[in-house]
Amino acid sequence: SGCGGEKRRAVPLREGIGEDMRGTSCVVAAVCLFLCLGGGEGQRIENNGGHYRYGNIRWRQVQGNTVEITLTMSYRRDFQSAYWKGSGLDGLAVTGDTIQLNGKQWPVLSFGDETLTVGEYLKMQVTAYSVAENWVYGTSVVRHTYATPTNNGEGWLVRFQGCCKLSEVANLNERDAPWEISSTVNLLGDSASPIIAVLPVVSLPDTGAISFFAPAFSPLRDGGVTVQLGNPNTALTSTVTTFTTVLDEATGKVTIEFPGGVAPSESAQEGNFFFMTLNATGLGGHVQADFLIRIIRGAYQYRIPKIGHGTISSLNLPGATRPIINATLYPEAPPPPPPRRCRTRGDATRGLLVSLSCSLSQLRFPTLPRLWA
Repeated sequence: SGCGGEKRRAVPLREGIGEDMRGTSCVVAAVCLFLCLGGGEGQRIENNGGHYRYGNIRWRQVQGNTVEITLTMSYRRDFQSAYWKGSGLDGLAVTGDTIQLNGKQWPVLSFGDETLTVGEYLKMQVTAYSVAENWVYGTSVVRHTYATPTNNGEGWLVRFQGCCKLSEVANLNERDAPWEISSTVNLLGDSASPIIAVLPVVSLPDTGAISFFAPAFSPLRDGGVTVQLGNPNTALTSTVTTFTTVLDEATGKVTIEFPGGVAPSESAQEGNFFFMTLNATGLGGHVQADFLIRIIRGAYQYRIPKIGHGTISSLNLPGATRPIINATLYPEAPPPPPPRRCRTRGDATRGLLVSLSCSLSQLRFPTLPRLWA
């Protein structure tokens, strides 16, 4: 039995992400012992501050009742742990490395059917990193087979939990707190979950009111997906700054109002972020994304890109030890001229060739914006 008498069995990861679960019962017992005895705030498995920055979960049906769950995550790169090393020149993880996820509490992925994957065997494939901004980003892919397509008609509840969130967070209820993102799997409703398309960090100017988009979509069809706040407590609350958050469920447009401006102590210049969690709900259930917002005060707020469709924009990003980046987004090319009329004359063979030539000349291919840096 586990903590509180709950029975769970550990299962191995698949698709080469994990390893055989040898000694899993001992690991589960150790994790539960720590959680039940409850090391206090000063007692950490890895005692060097919160490290979780971003989480995004989605799933798709592989075959029958087997699903593939994808976790996209970002963490503090310099988290001090024997499991957090990499092949970078500084000994930390870079693109192509694999990290075994751990923390104050070992991250656990539970599937809702009394099975779980212990964090010692949950690995992240690193796909991007930043030394200057101190983050590492990657994915973990896990396959799991359910006994039935639903849990007595309800979706199976998948939860990814661990500790701790980033320390430099202005939301007082989120600072160094445990994280959790969840999803429900209803294979009678759909064969894939919605996907939330949001950046790990959203930068906003200190203008008193600002909007950004965190759209969600179904990979199988158009429409049918709505976006909600994951929890009212994630709507930038428990802060010095007074926020009002409004969300358009149909488009994922998030509007944040803070008429008095961001408090200087909670701004990006002081190294602080805000956490926000969003839900996306479709036919197959819901998914969540947990991401950071930073609000930039003063002259630097005008360095945030503002690129509109059909406009030419330039941007300079200064850095103390990095070169200035110049980027220009070119708008779509003007529409092609109207197709010319074609007439066929002469013999049938010549007429066929002329008609074919005219048909090809009337084909129209979409043009895409070009980004030059």
